[in-house]
Amino acid sequence: MISFENIAKLSPLPIIDLDNMAMPNDGIVISLNETCRRYFKNNNKCKEFYQNIAHSDVMGKIVQCPAGFSCFKTSLANRRVAFIGFIPYPRMGGARERELAKKHSDVKIQADYVAKIASNIMRTIEDFVKIEFDILKRNSSALHEIRKLNRNIKQTAERWCRELKPTNPDAADIRLVKIWKTSEIMSHQFDVIELLANRDLTQLPLNSTIELYKLIDKCFRIYASADVDDRMNLHCTPGYHPVILACDKTLPIIPTVLIENALKYSIPDRAIRVDVMQDNSYCLVSVTNKCYNKNLPDKTVFEGVRFSPNIEGSGYGLFLASLVAKQHNATIELKTRPGNSGIANCEFIIKFKTTN
Repeated sequence: MISFENIAKLSPLPIIDLDNMAMPNDGIVISLNETCRRYFKNNNKCKEFYQNIAHSDVMGKIVQCPAGFSCFKTSLANRRVAFIGFIPYPRMGGARERELAKKHSDVKIQADYVAKIASNIMRTIEDFVKIEFDILKRNSSALHEIRKLNRNIKQTAERWCRELKPTNPDAADIRLVKIWKTSEIMSHQFDVIELLANRDLTQLPLNSTIELYKLIDKCFRIYASADVDDRMNLHCTPGYHPVILACDKTLPIIPTVLIENALKYSIPDRAIRVDVMQDNSYCLVSVTNKCYNKNLPDKTVFEGVRFSPNIEGSGYGLFLASLVAKQHNATIELKTRPGNSGIANCEFIIKFKTTN
């Protein structure tokens, strides 16, 4: 949930995200020196070195880079990062390091301080996370009464719709249907808030059998009723009725988050497609939409990072969906494919093991 940008703001040393290779960030005390900046920009050896570091067993160790500086790999908020561009003392050794020490006297640091920096940042992040979740827990308790009121609104609106159209309540007075479906969307949002406040819910056992298509169809209809452009489509393999073991408390968060995410970030008037397909003994669910071409990191979207400050939301939805997927022994993947006219195809895919 803590982004690399947040981590970088706490680092006194230059720092690089080993999971998303890009130009390193300045430290708040020591900036990325010009030699490092030039090498990283113009020399692939730097990127290759840090790619190797990302997959090497050097966690918590100081390692010398090809240019002669040193780096220190560590894990902060479950992200692999490295402090870079410094010269430790005692030194690692070598002619290049001696030359750089003369040229960049401002990047020297005592070797055992580097591990202390990592430890202090880790404790600071843990404190921030604790404060954040304490606030969420208090908010969750405060919303309990609102949740009960919303439930009353939902039940009353649904009852009226069923009285008006017993065989097809969705075709009742559009104003009542909108109240009913909007309150159902709010119920899903309260589920997200509850999970944010209590992630232990993702440790609950899978003690229910759920017909997956029926659940997805229900979530789809709720959001389709609020889609003024009528651009949502749901498709399922004919005659396919997948059943999975699930936790009925948390599973609805997955289709809810994926569909809502598509509605928020897709290009207006472009189709949103939800597919439920058989893949041997698995049920494959995908949500596809069109978005403007962006450098969208396929992994970090699941880490509570917002990629559009112009769109409302906490950025936690996909993070929570990934936790619930893991609870159900599944993994959500994002696949983006650049298209024409600056428009890309964005697809979220998840596979569930079926019992039938």
